[in-house]
Formats: sequence, C-alpha cells, structure tokens
Amino acid sequence: MNLTIDHEQLLDSLTIGIIVFNNEFKIEYANQTCINWLGLTSDLETSNLITDPFWTIVDKHGDLLATEEFPAVVVARTQKPLCNYEIGVLNHTTNVYSWFLCNAYIEKSTKTQLDNYVLTFTNISDQKEIIPFKDIVAKANDAVIISQAVDTKGAGPEIVYVNEAFSKLTGYSSTEVIGKTPSILSGEKTSPITTKKIMDHLTQFLPVREEVINYKKDGKPYWVDLNIVPLKNSKGIVTHYASIERDITEIKDKTLNLEKLAKTDTLTEALNRRGLNSDGCKAIESAYESGRSFIVAMMDIDHFKTINDTFGHDVGDVVLKHLTDLLKENLRARDIVARIGGEEFVIILEGDPPPILIKKVEFLRQIIEDSAFSVSSDIEFKLTCSFGIAQSDFTTRTINELLKQADIALYKSKSNGRNQVTVYSPS
Repeated sequence: MNLTIDHEQLLDSLTIGIIVFNNEFKIEYANQTCINWLGLTSDLETSNLITDPFWTIVDKHGDLLATEEFPAVVVARTQKPLCNYEIGVLNHTTNVYSWFLCNAYIEKSTKTQLDNYVLTFTNISDQKEIIPFKDIVAKANDAVIISQAVDTKGAGPEIVYVNEAFSKLTGYSSTEVIGKTPSILSGEKTSPITTKKIMDHLTQFLPVREEVINYKKDGKPYWVDLNIVPLKNSKGIVTHYASIERDITEIKDKTLNLEKLAKTDTLTEALNRRGLNSDGCKAIESAYESGRSFIVAMMDIDHFKTINDTFGHDVGDVVLKHLTDLLKENLRARDIVARIGGEEFVIILEGDPPPILIKKVEFLRQIIEDSAFSVSSDIEFKLTCSFGIAQSDFTTRTINELLKQADIALYKSKSNGRNQVTVYSPS
C-alpha cells in the first residue's frame, strides 16, 4: 500500500513547537504551533517568516537571558544537545510570557552541510505563571496592578498587568496602560508628599500602604486605599510589585465632609482654630520641605466691639460674613483664611518672595478700607483692619511660634494707630 504523507501538515498539527535556525541563527523553519506560541510574523512583501525577531527570553527565575544563553547559541557553543531547558519567551503580540521546556540539538543541513540548530518546545505555561494565582486576581473585586520592580524608563515602574476590576474602576483598558507607568493615574490633587513616600518605600523594595487620590480616564478623581507589596522570584529577588487598590471614594467623601464641618467656622465658612492647626501646619510643613517662602498674618477688625454694642451681634455676624467673603475673593484658592476668635483672623500666604506676600496683605488692608459693608438698606459700614505678620526665614518653627510673632506685630499695629500692617522684628 502506497501512503503519501504531507510532512509539513503533520509538523503543523503537532502539539509541540519546532523551530530551526541556520548557522547564522536565522530562522529557517517554524511550525504553525511555534509561530502561534512565539508570536512570530511574516514579511508582508515576501510572505517569508521574519528571521530576526526581537527576542525577550527569561530563565526559570524570571531573569533576562543574555543572547549567549539562548538555547540555540548554547548548543552552538558547547556542541552538545540541550534537554529540558526551562525558559520564558515574551510574545510581543500579546505582551505575555509563555513558558516552555526546550530541547535543542545540532543537525547538518543536507544542502550546505553547515550546522542547523533544531529546537523543540513543550508549553508548560499552565503549570507555571510569572504572576501567581492569575485567575483569582483577574476576577478580584479590588483593582490590581502589576508593575516591574526596576524603573527602566526613568518615570516609574512599568505596568505589565491590570485586572478587570482596574479597567472597570478607571475606564482604562489593559492595552491603554500596559507599558505605561502608574503616574498615568496621577493628577492635580494627588499628593506629592504621599507619592514621594510611596517611591521611597519602593526603591527599598518595601511594602507600603497609603490613601491616594487617583484620576480616571475621564478625569474624574477617586480615592483608593492603596496597598503595594513586592513580589519575589524563587531566588528571593524582587522582580515586580503588586498594587491592590480598593475604591474608598464614598467613605472618604463622608469622612472629609465630617472633617470639613469639624474644621470650619459655621458663621463665616472660613477655617476655625482646629482647621488652622490642621491645614495651617500642613501648609507650613510643605513650604519648609520645598523651600517656598510664606507669611503668617494675624488680622483684627478695628473697633468691632462698637458695632456689636451699637447694632447688636446679629449685625456684627453679617459684617464678619461679608468680610470673610471679601478676603476669599481677593486671595487664591490655596491661601488659608481662618477665624480664630470673635473678630480675629489668620491668613497664610506662600509661594512668592516675602516682600510680594507682604504687599498682598497691604493690598487686602486697602481693599477693606475702600469697601462699604452693607447690612441693610439703612445700615452700611466702613471698616478698617490691623495686621501683624510673621515671615518665614527657613528656621523650623511651629505654627504657634509664628502666631505669637504675628500677634506681637499686630499689637504694634494697634498701638501705632490701627489700620496698618506691621512685620514682626525681634529687635
């Protein structure tokens, strides 16, 4: 009986991959299984298999192999066959590693009598994953990001995997973020202090947990409880980081609203003393850390007791509210305004040289003097205010020390006739 065998079809139907390199390590042949596994492509003009793909191969520990350690090169160098050589090969089409047991041997070309190198691959990806428990992670309710432990781009560790929950939370698909860095999620309100703390931990290969404001693809901010843990290979070397992100936006919004109420003066909606101690301390600490200049100004309404005694506290309350609105209208959103007593306010300005910040306070004093405060159709006030300023000199002082200096300067303004600005001087 004559039997005709289509050898190429037979090789393509095998469940093992086969690839043949010539003596210049160019691909002479690959069966269809190998083409699919390794993501090989064909030249569009000649339809020939591209013979010099960009290979990314790692050993069984996940460490990158040098070219001289590639299976075909090892066989060429040692002139000995290679058995059950475990490697991971990055498929650049899917950006996923596949794992193989590779056997390699030398075979003489029938045409040239030169060495060819035959490699066979058995796919063991189901038995070995670079990211453990991948199926569980993929279906987890919390967002998961896997990034490289080494910063190869100078902009942060590169993302290599995100799960479905991440895409649902952020609006980014996996293809949009893989290859990018987690900074793609940062935005205007993301704390640089928190970001620095996280990076300090990662550079030391330490776990870290923080609450962070991130931004979705549509620009909407959200809060996450971020827990980052290092992932080690079998050698104990940290190769990746797993970032588990739980959406806490709703909880955080409620907490922040309660905190805002606790820190806000109910009459004027400026910060109260508690809010000044919290936000003021943070502003001063941030200014010291970044080397920005700042001033702390205390302000007192001149003869405010007369208004209360003459027209009643209800009218006085309206004046306080109007004055606070006037201050906020003429200050930046990041500037701090706090009411710490009946008619006493504290203003913290930062970011410009002290002379400019002092001029801003003088500008506020003039604006108040020039404004008319209308309480009703028949009651209108002209107000003046006195100011005392403590300015930064880059010696670390607490907010209470700065307030004491500003209060001493304020006292001088009042003693010298009110409606003026005095800068604290120790002499």
